[in-house]
Amino acid sequence: MKIIDTVNAWTGLTKGTISAATLALLGAAVTAQAEIPGVTVKVSTNLQAKAKSPNPPANAKQKKHIGKGQTAFSTANSSDDSDSLWVEQLDINNDGSTEEVELLYDEEDKVLYAYAKVACDCVSGGRSKGGLLFAIYCQGNTRSKPVGSGWWVAALDIGECGAKSAGLYGCKFDAKGKAIESGMVVLDAEHDDIVIAIAKK
Repeated sequence: MKIIDTVNAWTGLTKGTISAATLALLGAAVTAQAEIPGVTVKVSTNLQAKAKSPNPPANAKQKKHIGKGQTAFSTANSSDDSDSLWVEQLDINNDGSTEEVELLYDEEDKVLYAYAKVACDCVSGGRSKGGLLFAIYCQGNTRSKPVGSGWWVAALDIGECGAKSAGLYGCKFDAKGKAIESGMVVLDAEHDDIVIAIAKK
Protein backbone atom coordinates (compact mmCIF):
# COMPACT_ATOMS: atom_id res chain seq x y z
CA MET A 1 0.00 0.00 0.00
CA LYS A 2 2.86 2.39 0.68
CA ILE A 3 4.04 2.20 -2.95
CA ILE A 4 0.54 2.84 -4.28
CA ASP A 5 0.14 5.78 -1.90
CA THR A 6 3.44 7.21 -3.18
CA VAL A 7 2.19 6.89 -6.76
CA ASN A 8 -1.03 8.72 -5.88
CA ALA A 9 0.80 11.54 -4.10
CA TRP A 10 3.16 12.15 -7.01
CA THR A 11 0.60 12.14 -9.78
CA GLY A 12 -2.45 13.47 -7.96
CA LEU A 13 -4.37 10.38 -9.10
CA THR A 14 -6.73 8.22 -7.07
CA LYS A 15 -6.53 4.43 -7.03
CA GLY A 16 -9.45 4.25 -9.41
CA THR A 17 -7.53 6.07 -12.15
CA ILE A 18 -4.48 3.75 -12.03
CA SER A 19 -4.66 1.03 -14.67
CA ALA A 20 -2.97 -2.39 -14.62
CA ALA A 21 -2.02 -2.20 -10.94
CA THR A 22 0.19 -5.28 -11.03
CA LEU A 23 2.88 -3.99 -8.69
CA ALA A 24 4.04 -6.79 -6.36
CA LEU A 25 5.59 -5.99 -2.97
CA LEU A 26 9.00 -5.49 -4.57
CA GLY A 27 7.92 -6.16 -8.10
CA ALA A 28 7.05 -4.77 -11.48
CA ALA A 29 5.94 -1.30 -12.50
CA VAL A 30 2.47 0.19 -12.30
CA THR A 31 1.24 1.90 -15.47
CA ALA A 32 -0.56 5.21 -14.92
CA GLN A 33 -2.17 7.61 -17.34
CA ALA A 34 -0.21 10.70 -16.22
CA GLU A 35 2.85 12.77 -16.95
CA ILE A 36 5.70 11.53 -14.80
CA PRO A 37 8.14 14.13 -13.47
CA GLY A 38 11.74 13.34 -14.24
CA VAL A 39 15.35 14.47 -14.23
CA THR A 40 18.36 13.78 -16.42
CA VAL A 41 21.47 12.42 -14.68
CA LYS A 42 24.63 11.01 -16.25
CA VAL A 43 26.18 8.04 -14.46
CA SER A 44 29.45 9.00 -12.79
CA THR A 45 32.43 7.23 -14.37
CA ASN A 46 34.37 8.28 -11.23
CA LEU A 47 32.05 6.20 -9.08
CA GLN A 48 32.05 3.25 -11.46
CA ALA A 49 35.86 3.20 -11.37
CA LYS A 50 35.81 3.35 -7.57
CA ALA A 51 33.47 0.35 -7.44
CA LYS A 52 36.29 -1.84 -8.75
CA SER A 53 38.37 -1.01 -5.67
CA PRO A 54 36.49 0.92 -2.97
CA ASN A 55 39.12 1.62 -0.33
CA PRO A 56 37.85 3.64 2.65
CA PRO A 57 40.59 5.85 4.15
CA ALA A 58 41.92 5.20 7.62
CA ASN A 59 40.05 8.22 8.99
CA ALA A 60 36.65 7.08 7.70
CA LYS A 61 33.76 7.35 10.16
CA GLN A 62 31.40 4.51 11.01
CA LYS A 63 27.80 5.20 9.96
CA LYS A 64 24.60 3.25 9.45
CA HIS A 65 23.13 5.37 6.68
CA ILE A 66 23.84 7.89 3.92
CA GLY A 67 21.88 10.70 2.30
CA LYS A 68 19.49 13.26 3.73
CA GLY A 69 15.74 13.76 3.77
CA GLN A 70 14.01 11.80 1.01
CA THR A 71 17.28 10.18 -0.09
CA ALA A 72 18.25 8.87 3.39
CA PHE A 73 19.25 5.22 2.93
CA SER A 74 20.14 2.69 5.64
CA THR A 75 22.91 0.14 5.05
CA ALA A 76 22.73 -1.51 8.47
CA ASN A 77 22.09 -5.25 8.32
CA SER A 78 21.58 -5.38 12.09
CA SER A 79 21.30 -2.98 15.03
CA ASP A 80 25.05 -3.06 15.67
CA ASP A 81 26.17 -3.00 12.01
CA SER A 82 27.86 0.12 10.63
CA ASP A 83 29.89 0.95 7.52
CA SER A 84 32.73 3.27 6.50
CA LEU A 85 31.76 6.82 5.47
CA TRP A 86 34.11 9.53 4.20
CA VAL A 87 34.07 12.65 1.99
CA GLU A 88 35.84 13.23 -1.34
CA GLN A 89 35.78 15.82 -4.13
CA LEU A 90 34.28 13.95 -7.11
CA ASP A 91 32.28 14.56 -10.25
CA ILE A 92 29.19 12.67 -9.11
CA ASN A 93 27.09 13.28 -12.24
CA ASN A 94 29.64 13.60 -15.07
CA ASP A 95 28.93 17.29 -15.64
CA GLY A 96 32.61 18.28 -15.68
CA SER A 97 32.70 19.80 -12.18
CA THR A 98 33.52 18.27 -8.82
CA GLU A 99 31.29 18.30 -5.76
CA GLU A 100 31.76 17.45 -2.11
CA VAL A 101 30.53 13.86 -2.08
CA GLU A 102 29.80 11.60 0.86
CA LEU A 103 30.85 8.01 0.16
CA LEU A 104 29.74 4.99 2.16
CA TYR A 105 30.99 1.48 1.47
CA ASP A 106 28.78 -1.37 2.65
CA GLU A 107 31.49 -3.94 3.34
CA GLU A 108 29.08 -6.83 3.93
CA ASP A 109 26.98 -6.45 0.76
CA LYS A 110 29.77 -4.88 -1.33
CA VAL A 111 27.88 -1.79 -2.50
CA LEU A 112 29.34 1.73 -2.79
CA TYR A 113 26.96 4.61 -2.10
CA ALA A 114 27.52 8.28 -2.89
CA TYR A 115 25.47 11.33 -1.92
CA ALA A 116 25.75 15.01 -2.82
CA LYS A 117 23.51 18.05 -2.76
CA VAL A 118 23.56 18.90 -6.48
CA ALA A 119 21.09 20.35 -8.95
CA CYS A 120 19.76 18.07 -11.70
CA ASP A 121 18.28 19.01 -15.08
CA CYS A 122 14.53 18.45 -15.32
CA VAL A 123 13.26 16.59 -18.38
CA SER A 124 10.61 19.31 -18.74
CA GLY A 125 13.10 22.16 -18.31
CA GLY A 126 14.52 23.90 -15.28
CA ARG A 127 16.54 22.28 -12.50
CA SER A 128 15.81 20.42 -9.29
CA LYS A 129 17.59 21.40 -6.08
CA GLY A 130 17.31 18.20 -4.04
CA GLY A 131 19.93 15.61 -3.19
CA LEU A 132 21.33 12.92 -5.52
CA LEU A 133 22.11 9.41 -4.25
CA PHE A 134 24.03 6.77 -6.21
CA ALA A 135 24.53 3.07 -5.49
CA ILE A 136 27.19 1.13 -7.42
CA TYR A 137 27.56 -2.65 -7.09
CA CYS A 138 31.15 -3.71 -6.38
CA GLN A 139 33.21 -6.85 -6.93
CA GLY A 140 31.74 -9.78 -5.00
CA ASN A 141 28.45 -8.03 -4.18
CA THR A 142 25.87 -10.24 -2.49
CA ARG A 143 23.18 -9.31 -5.04
CA SER A 144 25.14 -10.92 -7.91
CA LYS A 145 24.91 -7.68 -9.92
CA PRO A 146 27.47 -6.75 -12.60
CA VAL A 147 30.32 -4.64 -11.20
CA GLY A 148 29.72 -0.99 -12.06
CA SER A 149 25.96 -1.35 -12.46
CA GLY A 150 23.59 0.23 -9.98
CA TRP A 151 20.99 2.94 -9.55
CA TRP A 152 20.50 6.59 -8.67
CA VAL A 153 17.69 8.61 -7.14
CA ALA A 154 17.05 12.34 -7.15
CA ALA A 155 14.83 14.07 -4.58
CA LEU A 156 12.11 16.31 -5.99
CA ASP A 157 10.14 18.86 -4.01
CA ILE A 158 6.63 20.02 -4.84
CA GLY A 159 6.66 21.85 -8.17
CA GLU A 160 10.15 20.71 -9.20
CA CYS A 161 10.19 19.08 -12.64
CA GLY A 162 6.39 18.98 -12.56
CA ALA A 163 6.14 16.94 -9.34
CA LYS A 164 2.78 17.39 -7.61
CA SER A 165 4.21 16.15 -4.33
CA ALA A 166 7.65 15.59 -2.86
CA GLY A 167 9.12 12.26 -3.92
CA LEU A 168 11.92 10.39 -5.65
CA TYR A 169 12.72 9.94 -9.33
CA GLY A 170 15.38 7.38 -10.20
CA CYS A 171 16.98 5.04 -12.68
CA LYS A 172 18.63 1.63 -12.79
CA PHE A 173 21.67 1.32 -15.07
CA ASP A 174 24.00 -1.37 -16.38
CA ALA A 175 27.78 -1.73 -16.04
CA LYS A 176 28.29 0.65 -18.99
CA GLY A 177 26.14 3.34 -17.39
CA LYS A 178 23.23 2.77 -19.80
CA ALA A 179 19.76 3.32 -18.35
CA ILE A 180 17.70 0.15 -17.94
CA GLU A 181 14.52 1.55 -16.41
CA SER A 182 13.57 4.93 -14.96
CA GLY A 183 10.60 6.50 -13.24
CA MET A 184 9.11 7.27 -9.86
CA VAL A 185 10.82 5.09 -7.30
CA VAL A 186 10.64 3.75 -3.76
CA LEU A 187 13.83 2.94 -1.85
CA ASP A 188 14.34 -0.72 -0.93
CA ALA A 189 17.11 -0.74 1.67
CA GLU A 190 16.48 -4.39 2.54
CA HIS A 191 17.69 -5.45 -0.92
CA ASP A 192 20.15 -2.59 -1.63
CA ASP A 193 17.92 -1.56 -4.51
CA ILE A 194 15.07 0.64 -5.69
CA VAL A 195 11.58 -0.28 -6.83
CA ILE A 196 10.28 1.44 -9.97
CA ALA A 197 6.75 2.37 -8.89
CA ILE A 198 5.76 4.00 -12.20
CA ALA A 199 8.06 3.50 -15.17
CA LYS A 200 8.98 6.37 -17.48
CA LYS A 201 8.14 5.41 -21.06
